Amino acid sequence: MAIGLCHFTGIEHIESARMTIGQGVQPSVCTITTVPHSSGVPEFGDLTWSFGPVTFTFKDCFLNRAPLRVDESGQKWTMQILDRRHRWKFGYISGHYNRRDPAGEVIKDSEKTPQELLKLLFEAMGEQNPDVSRVPDNGRPEVLWDYATPALELNSLCDTLNCRVILGLDNRAKVWPIGQGELLPEEFARNLSVEAAFVQRPDVLKLVTAPIRYQDTWQLEAVGLDTDGEIKPIDDLSYKPANGWGVGSPWSMMHITGTYIDDDGMPWSRNEGDVWDHEADTWGLGLGVGDRRGRGPCR
Repeated sequence: MAIGLCHFTGIEHIESARMTIGQGVQPSVCTITTVPHSSGVPEFGDLTWSFGPVTFTFKDCFLNRAPLRVDESGQKWTMQILDRRHRWKFGYISGHYNRRDPAGEVIKDSEKTPQELLKLLFEAMGEQNPDVSRVPDNGRPEVLWDYATPALELNSLCDTLNCRVILGLDNRAKVWPIGQGELLPEEFARNLSVEAAFVQRPDVLKLVTAPIRYQDTWQLEAVGLDTDGEIKPIDDLSYKPANGWGVGSPWSMMHITGTYIDDDGMPWSRNEGDVWDHEADTWGLGLGVGDRRGRGPCR
């Protein structure tokens, strides 16, 4: 195995370096130990690993942290560098795709293939040329994104599709089905551990509330105020028309004829009749108007 050489923009006199190459939306981590520098080290730069004639370059890396350690051996900087997936934690995406109709069929104007959904997420993350060609494109998973974090939704969608996100050694974002792909080159060191602490801050924070809709269905029964002051089902009212209720206006009650005497001895005509609705089995808020004594249609 060839001895690896590591270089990051602005860092000199590297004592040791190790790197973890990981799948998913979290960045791979390179840890470099060096001596303190008289000049500053830039936050962003290219990280290069060379193994003999083989060279790998990770573009747009981020210097995440650089704690200084002082002991009897001297002063040491331990620098933690993240690959360009450090930018993926920013951004947002909204959309509702592959909605279903009552029969369970996909509504056409919302249809997106898995590859199309992946490309939307990568675009929201700032990736211009992702490779999603190996992803099976026959399913239609329903997704609802409401100012969601694209990287988290990408990870979730890949789990649904049984795939994994990778940043290839060619610096291209890709999605591969689990179980496919080649092993790392033999010249490249492998390590399964990972540690990351993010200190970047976005320029803008946007707070978005979730939409909330309340809906209920009540089973109602038509009732009315009878001449004795009792509220009864309309078929039990004393002024029920001989031929049944038919169709009439609850405001005018034109289909009711005659004059009735209530328990107080007061005449009561069709214009004073009320027909209400109440919830079956229990009294609830009605749909009609209050009766002539000013009461509302509830008990």
